[in-house]
Amino acid sequence: TTDTTAPVYAIVGAYHYAETRGPGFNGALTNFNVPPASVRAPVVPNRTDPIGDIENRAVYGFVEWKIDDQWSTSFEIRYAKDEITAGGTDSRLVTTPPPPRTFTRTFLLQEEFTSTTPRVTLSYQMTDDVQLYGLASKGTKPGGFNTDVQRADLRDDSRALLVSEGLTSFAEEEAWNYELGLKSDLLDDTLRLNANLFWIDWENQQLTESRSVFLVNNNPFLTSFTTNIGESRIRGLEIEGQWVISPALLANFSYSYNDAEIRDFISQDQADLFCNVPVPNLADPCANAAGNVLPRVPKNQAAFGLTWNGEFGNGWGWFANGDISYESTRFTQVDNLAETGASTVLNLRFGIDVSRNWRWTLWVNNATDEDTAEDILRYVNPAAFISIPNILPPPAPARVSTNVRDFAITAPRPRMYGFNVTYRF
Repeated sequence: TTDTTAPVYAIVGAYHYAETRGPGFNGALTNFNVPPASVRAPVVPNRTDPIGDIENRAVYGFVEWKIDDQWSTSFEIRYAKDEITAGGTDSRLVTTPPPPRTFTRTFLLQEEFTSTTPRVTLSYQMTDDVQLYGLASKGTKPGGFNTDVQRADLRDDSRALLVSEGLTSFAEEEAWNYELGLKSDLLDDTLRLNANLFWIDWENQQLTESRSVFLVNNNPFLTSFTTNIGESRIRGLEIEGQWVISPALLANFSYSYNDAEIRDFISQDQADLFCNVPVPNLADPCANAAGNVLPRVPKNQAAFGLTWNGEFGNGWGWFANGDISYESTRFTQVDNLAETGASTVLNLRFGIDVSRNWRWTLWVNNATDEDTAEDILRYVNPAAFISIPNILPPPAPARVSTNVRDFAITAPRPRMYGFNVTYRF
């Protein structure tokens, strides 16, 4: 680092990270809690010595130029190289139909990801209390491997299908972010107001998809694979602030708007749901989820809180606090068919400081008993099966049996209330 008090100063550095995975196990260490008749013979856990190395090397630099008392600019850049290795020996014992058979597969996967991520910032100090800024930056997230493609008990044509769809590995994510912002302290420093507008172009976003294939005993096998969504765009704004209304009353508030749209994503799940053909596949236009909203992203979020402080005639201090938060609905998957619904949560708190050491507090969380789901996770139901068209070409059978998709819902905490006694020493 050079002299930071100079009009131009710089920082340079280097970074190194290495991780090695130790020995582990594969197979069914635990079973689903389903009726005994529905449980298939478990896979025997096998000790493995997998290769799971990750190494990251990077160099970076930063230069800032204080142009004058109001203007300043900076440029940052980072060059990074990620080397990812996954491998080992996968061994599976298949007991149905008899006789029991052991299948073994040794594999080694290696990939190198390089990235150059710059950021440019321009700041304007309009007054002592108001600053405007703009920036452009790029970020990345390395790719990796779907090692389930290498399962020893996969049927050869099933493995070939997964490989043909590019599910052996997934690519690196890239995102360009553009932002205009305001930072300010107003009204004699009683109001802090920060705001920004942003636009993000996101490519190769990593999300999960499910595939139904077959094991060597012709049993269906359904699991999730990480894949790249293609292209997405997010634009929106954020506002946050604090306002000292009086020496005894403080307000805080925030609001964010996110318009998150999928621009291009070819999905087999999308084809299965929406393509009006006997055997839907990725060649059908309706397999593209373009125009849908990114999953798990609420369009609107807002929060408001008030804290009021006072003192009783006997000298005891007291405070009252209330905060309310709102979050609009979030879609669970790229198909936008399942969603959480909007939620509003109100929390209340009242406390008394009976001395410098003792505080009594009465509180109520989720005072309105909001019951909207906090999250919805699509998963595979191991106890239920359904017959579907087979996307594999002949001589594969026309229809196959696979697990039913289901949803696990994370319920919110119900209304909770309590009384706390705190002693500070």
